[in-house]
Amino acid sequence: MIADHPEPNFEFLFDYRVKLAPSYDLGKTPSGRRTTGGILGGTFEGPRLRGVVEPTGGDYAIRRPDNVLEADVRTVLKTDDEKLIYMHYIGLLHPWSEIVRAFTNPQEEAPELYWRMVHRFETSAEEYLWTNKILAIGIGRPEGVGAAYRVYEIL
Repeated sequence: MIADHPEPNFEFLFDYRVKLAPSYDLGKTPSGRRTTGGILGGTFEGPRLRGVVEPTGGDYAIRRPDNVLEADVRTVLKTDDEKLIYMHYIGLLHPWSEIVRAFTNPQEEAPELYWRMVHRFETSAEEYLWTNKILAIGIGRPEGVGAAYRVYEIL
């Protein structure tokens, strides 16, 4: 370990819930097995950010042969004071077969899943310019016909 580098700290940013549209399986492409799915809307709520997830954007994912899904999600957040923030996050979910089972059998207890994201934001809204300068991490899980995340700013 390099002694002059601080350990990372995290601060709770928001809880994020999203309802997902049915996905499309585009089959095996040069990048891997491509799936896409839209975002039907949702909510986010935390101490400094809260509002709704606009019904736009989606996940442009690659399913890898090693049972891992590489997520690539883009959407728009509308704050409770009507400001817009573009949110892009990428991450890894596995084992993918267990995540699919958790979505198709929500009454069963979900096994231990690895569902981690890295979030970035863009906005022109004066009150939220600080989001342009942060990275955040999210830990997710399936929830009904969507997903739920707890998102933390990396300090």
